[in-house]
Amino acid sequence: MDGLYPKLCPKLRQAKFATMSDLEVLLEIQSEIVTIRVLVPTANVVAHASQNSYRHKLTLAANNPNHPCNGLAIDILAYIDSMKIQNVDMDLPETQSMLAAMVQCGFATSAQVASLDALANKQVTWCESEGLPEIGLGHIVSARELNNGAA
Repeated sequence: MDGLYPKLCPKLRQAKFATMSDLEVLLEIQSEIVTIRVLVPTANVVAHASQNSYRHKLTLAANNPNHPCNGLAIDILAYIDSMKIQNVDMDLPETQSMLAAMVQCGFATSAQVASLDALANKQVTWCESEGLPEIGLGHIVSARELNNGAA
């Protein structure tokens, strides 16, 4: 529980909580949903490429040595087809560069790449995003007391 208050106390200092009752604050915090970024299983990347018809464009370019983006297509297919790579970190600079190159080479549209990148978005509660256990009314009361110097 020691890790709870260093995260909860600053949260409760937000202006929106100032006039709320302890119960209202608890309900607000328990229902707050945030988006976090997670690793994307490589199988989901492959499925997205197939379902959105850009895997075929990559395959054609990889099989055509005269295609100006032949090397990139080969690299992308090798990457997503590798049995060693279980997950893709969409936030790595290298991944972002690869996504931009896919658009530049005409393998995928900006919308398709944005949709692929969005696979890394996951909706969770604020508590989950902070690695906190379920917060109860007693935690709210204690955190407010700590913020007011009463504890």
